[in-house]
Amino acid sequence: MAGDNAFKARLDAGIKRHSKDTQGDRQAAADAYAQLSELRKADPNDALLEAYYGSSLALMARDETRILDKADKANLALASLDRAVTMAPGNVVIRLIRANVCLRLPEDFFGRTQTAINDFNELLTRNQKKPGFLTPVQHKEVLQGLAKAYESIGKLSQAKAVRQQLAQLR
Repeated sequence: MAGDNAFKARLDAGIKRHSKDTQGDRQAAADAYAQLSELRKADPNDALLEAYYGSSLALMARDETRILDKADKANLALASLDRAVTMAPGNVVIRLIRANVCLRLPEDFFGRTQTAINDFNELLTRNQKKPGFLTPVQHKEVLQGLAKAYESIGKLSQAKAVRQQLAQLR
């Protein structure tokens, strides 16, 4: 199913809707979730789809007004993101999606900042072993996210070291 051109076109459309939400279009979260949810029924084993579906669930959780519904959706999102990483542990986009979602969740409730740190460090390790694994933009994004993650849990010396690495990229 994932190789089908029509499926790929629909997945690309769902990803574009998802991107519109991350750029500020709140209605896009519901639209992306609906599209990605439907596609997921057709192919539950597509890791990239699973990651975007999980991220769209996290966006739905963000917009939820009832606290229990917010927590339930966030937990479902995390389970989906973890599943996507298990399915494709070496996929840069999937790791970035999970790391960024985990970084944005409240640490006091979800305790997932270490997951973000682990994902960012995994990407950096892979990039060291195989230069060019990350694009320059992704490399910068990973370092920025890692520094922010360290800061958010009070590991300021690690954050400072990462910011120094980031400054060397410029």
